[in-house]
Amino acid sequence: MVFLIFTLFIFIFIKNSGTVFAGSDAIFSWNKWAIELYQGKIPAATYYYPQLLPANFSLSYKIINNSKIQTFAKAIMSTFSISILLIFLNLSFKKKILIINLTIEFIYSLKFVTIFF
Repeated sequence: MVFLIFTLFIFIFIKNSGTVFAGSDAIFSWNKWAIELYQGKIPAATYYYPQLLPANFSLSYKIINNSKIQTFAKAIMSTFSISILLIFLNLSFKKKILIINLTIEFIYSLKFVTIFF
């Protein structure tokens, strides 16, 4: 089951690679704040949204020194989910706790149900 979930993550990563942001939140909020952070400004009107995601986007803009190319910022989005999955899988194998593994599988299967259906 874990292998299936990991394979689906890779599929989504490949499917979304080379695309840019779409949708109102990504364009008008997260990416706008990321560009402001890249320019060294503190984002205004964040409405108490957490700023970790835009900060990560701004790092990709800083690395390539261009905020017009959104492909890299969008590509790192799926790595967050993969990283969380791998961290909890590592924990479940080190602690030998099966319930963590089963909980991860259940949560991520719910996530894929909402993505594909």
